[in-house]
Amino acid sequence: MEVVLNKPSTEYTAFQFELTLPEGISIPLSEKSKTPDASLNRAVAPDHDLVISQGKDNTYYFIAFSRNNSVFIGDGAIATVTLKASDDVKTGELKASTKAVLWATPEEETAKADGANAAVTVRNEVLIRISASGKSTLVSGKDLDFSAVKGLKAFIATGYYMPDDIIANLDDRAICLTRVEDVPAGTPVLLISENGGEFAVPITTSSTYYPANYFKGNANTDVDVDPSRINLQLINGGFDYLSSKTYPAGNCYLQLPSSAMSGTGPDLEFTMNESGMMGYVCKNDLDFTKVEGLNAYTVTGFDKAQTVFLTRVLNTAPGMPIVLIGTGGKKYKVPSVQSSTAYTYINMLRGDAEKATAVTKTTADGFTNCIINNGVFEPLGEDNSSFPAGSVYLPVPSSYLTSAARAGSDIVQMTTKEPEVLVLKLKDGSVIKTGIKSVVRSQSPADDDAWYNLNGQRIDTPSKGIFIRNGQKVVVR
Repeated sequence: MEVVLNKPSTEYTAFQFELTLPEGISIPLSEKSKTPDASLNRAVAPDHDLVISQGKDNTYYFIAFSRNNSVFIGDGAIATVTLKASDDVKTGELKASTKAVLWATPEEETAKADGANAAVTVRNEVLIRISASGKSTLVSGKDLDFSAVKGLKAFIATGYYMPDDIIANLDDRAICLTRVEDVPAGTPVLLISENGGEFAVPITTSSTYYPANYFKGNANTDVDVDPSRINLQLINGGFDYLSSKTYPAGNCYLQLPSSAMSGTGPDLEFTMNESGMMGYVCKNDLDFTKVEGLNAYTVTGFDKAQTVFLTRVLNTAPGMPIVLIGTGGKKYKVPSVQSSTAYTYINMLRGDAEKATAVTKTTADGFTNCIINNGVFEPLGEDNSSFPAGSVYLPVPSSYLTSAARAGSDIVQMTTKEPEVLVLKLKDGSVIKTGIKSVVRSQSPADDDAWYNLNGQRIDTPSKGIFIRNGQKVVVR
C-alpha cells in the first residue's frame, strides 16, 4: 500500500491519519526494526521519520514528520506499507478506510482532509519479477502453481556435467534442469522467462514431493553456506562462485559436490522384459547416447496422484540405479565408456549393483518401498531380506499412496511421467532447450563426422559447449 501526496497546492512538512484495515489484513512487523513494516520514499520525504502504532479494531495510527521542519518534495508516493493477509482471509476486494487526516505546513498551520474509503485486493497468487536476464531464483513460503503461467517456467537442478578440472574452470560445466509445475513451499527453483517481466503465479495446495535438489535456500531465513562444496550464485543470468558465508532468505544458490565419480567397464547386454520397463543398477559408467530405442531415467519426485516423475539421462555414474524403458522382448547393448566428464544426478531410486540387500515393505521414517511390476511402480508385497543385486526399488512417502487403484485389489499402481529437461551452461547462462527427448544418430557413413547441438540441429563449426558427434556427447572447450 502506498501513501500518496497528490499534486498539493501547499507545501507540507508532516501528516497524520488513522487507517482501519479489513479483518484478516494486517501490517506485519519488520524483521529488522520489529515495528510495523513500512519505508519512506526518500525522493519525496528526504528528511522525515515515519511512526506507525497499532490500536484497537485493526486500526493503525500513522505520523510522518521532519525534525528540522523540511517539506515534502513534489508529489507521489511518500511511503510504502506492507500488508499481510491471513491464510483464511477471503479473496477479492475488501474495504479499508482512513479518517482524522491532518497535514502540517512549515508555519505549523494545519489542514484537515476528509477520510477516504479504499479497496484492499486479496489475490490467491504472488507477483514475481524476473530480471532482464530472463533468470531469477526463488524459494517461496507458499505452494505455487506454474502450470498455467504463460512465459515463465520453474526448474529444479537434478544433474550436472563436470570436466576433470572441476575447480579451475566453469566454462565447460553445465547443469540439468527439470521443469516443475506444482511447486511445494520451500522448494528452491530457478525461474526462466525469455524476456523477463512481472508474473502472477497462483498459490495452490501442493500434492507433489521433490525431496532433493542441487539448488539450496530457505523461504524465511538466511542459510549458512557449506564451504566444502562448490557454491555458485546467479549473476546477470550466469552462475559464478559464491564468496559469502550466508545466503539471503527467499533466494537460492547452486551447490555442487567438490568431486564426481567416473569409471569404465564391460558393456551391458540384456533383453528387455515384455512390459518394456525395468530397473537396473550397473557398477560401471554407461553411455546411452548411441542406443536406439532405449532410454534411461532417474526418479526426481512424485505426487499424490500416484505419478512418478522420471528425468531422462544420457550417461550414468557407477552404481547409479536407473529405470530403463524400451521395446518389450528386444535385446540391447549399452556401451561403458570412460569420459573426461563426470555425470551425476538427483535420484530417488535405490539399489546395489553387486550385493543383495534387505528391503522392508515400509520404513521407520514413513516411506513405502515400491518396485517395478509390469510397467508400473507397486508397493513391495512383503519384506525381502535378500533383494537381488542389480535391482531397484523406490521409497515413496506413505502419505502419497492411497489404497485403491486396481479393481479387486488394494495395490497402488504409480504411473510415470517425463517432465521437460533443459541443459544450462553455468558461466554464460545459455540455455540448451533440449528436453533430451532424442539424440541425433548418423544414418550413413557420410554423416558420421557431422556436428549437432543438443537441439538436434546440424552445425558447421562448433564453438564452446556440449555437442553430439558420431552419436556421442562431446565437450568443446
